[in-house]
Amino acid sequence: MHKYTRDSGYFNKIDTTEKAYIFGFLLADGHNDVKRGRIEIKLKAEDNEHLNKIKVALNYNGPLYYEKKTNSYRLRIIDKKLSKQLETYGMISNKTFNLKFPHFLNHKLISHFIRGYFDGDGTIWRRKRRGKQLVFGICGAVENFLYNIQQILVINFKLNFTRMELPRKDSTFRFVYEGNRQVKKISDYLYKDATIYLDRKYNQFLR
Repeated sequence: MHKYTRDSGYFNKIDTTEKAYIFGFLLADGHNDVKRGRIEIKLKAEDNEHLNKIKVALNYNGPLYYEKKTNSYRLRIIDKKLSKQLETYGMISNKTFNLKFPHFLNHKLISHFIRGYFDGDGTIWRRKRRGKQLVFGICGAVENFLYNIQQILVINFKLNFTRMELPRKDSTFRFVYEGNRQVKKISDYLYKDATIYLDRKYNQFLR
């Protein structure tokens, strides 16, 4: 008998902006142990409120687990149906090097999916020099997955394709856009009609 309640059918269909966002976030920062039916997300302590947002969305009343060694919180949900459904969408146990872009999503949900992935594996900062320009980047282990995201930004905002970087041999791929105007276009796209996002990264866009 399960100890905690949750919405086991939450991902039966990804048909809302919230579901698209959380799916993207899970692909970036989550782990799906299909064999055990266990879904986990671990975030540093300063972002623990974001885990509470996800708990509310999934109607989950279980606790967050604090890890003193890493000063982080972990959300763990054990539900074979949820786990199996995520697997059908491509969130497999060894997803890191097997990510596939979810072309099955309705085009109206794509920006929310990308925002979720960005909140997990993206970065935003302002250079100390060069006019203190904003820099936006997304990284990942699968180049083609990132190419699909970049292609959407290029088509929507007439941006140029930037070179896919591999900073170190053991590193992940990443693409970067620099400049306040370019980054403003991207942020407007990502946050339009947004109902859920990582506050820390959103606030970086506003600085």
